Amino acid sequence: MNYSTSPTDIAILGMGSALPAHAVAQSDIAELIASSLQHRPDLARFAKRIFRSCGVETRYTVEPSYLGSLEECRYLPSEDLFDIPTTEERMNTYQREALPLGIEAAEKALKDSGVSAKSITHVITVSCTGQYLPGLDVMLIRELGLSARVNRLPLIFQGCAAGLKAIQMARDVAQGAPGSQVLVVCVELCTLHFQPVQDREALFAASFFGDAASACVVGTPESQHMHVLSLGTGYSVLLPDSTEDMTWEVGNQGYDLYLSPRIPKLLGIHLEEETEGVAMAFGPGLTAELMKFTYVPSLSPVLEERDHVLL
Repeated sequence: MNYSTSPTDIAILGMGSALPAHAVAQSDIAELIASSLQHRPDLARFAKRIFRSCGVETRYTVEPSYLGSLEECRYLPSEDLFDIPTTEERMNTYQREALPLGIEAAEKALKDSGVSAKSITHVITVSCTGQYLPGLDVMLIRELGLSARVNRLPLIFQGCAAGLKAIQMARDVAQGAPGSQVLVVCVELCTLHFQPVQDREALFAASFFGDAASACVVGTPESQHMHVLSLGTGYSVLLPDSTEDMTWEVGNQGYDLYLSPRIPKLLGIHLEEETEGVAMAFGPGLTAELMKFTYVPSLSPVLEERDHVLL
């Protein structure tokens, strides 16, 4: 969990985002997956149910084969495991597709902030869906025209909270080095890691993540920055006995995601205690009713646990 405390003179000065060209309706991909599981009608029914109930209507992907027929998409569950894309193939696609999205999001953030590319002093790149060297940070510096002396801080394999951790890191950098302008760029191509494994856990993990990029500029507001988001110190906690409940590991056919069914329960147990801790960090004026929470969109049971705890 990540939160902010009282505002300081460090803020998000501008933001930008980018989406791939290919949009996939959740209902369409559910039908495609169900068709690939005709030999397992129980899993086909589960796939339709979980894709319908996870709260996602449309996803974007860099992989156009998701829009084609069952025969055209090599990422779906299949009995022919030799035709599934290897990790090397998926990383080649990542290297080709991640940079254009990162550039678009970064350019929008720079324009929104009014900060010139040459004024950027630090670049924080975030991704847990692909790696290569020279990395995304180096490519962005070249393509955006940033200074060759810019400080590079790649943040990899941090999962769902990585974007928030990167903003917290940017805030700490800007506070510790007055005058710094920090560009944060996050790129995730989750659909490249759709797994052919025919089990419920793999289908659940595939039901909600999509591809996109986002970026922001963090620094000290000046007179032209009329509307900014002030940043406070970070608050983070690692829940006890939880390290096996969410894993993301490199496999031979992409990255393997595991989400334990006990995650909502685990969060429900600890949420009240951590909410009180955040309220104390903010000060006596903050109550649970005034807090805003952000969740991975698929974990709707978390919302139920949260509402139960905070009532």
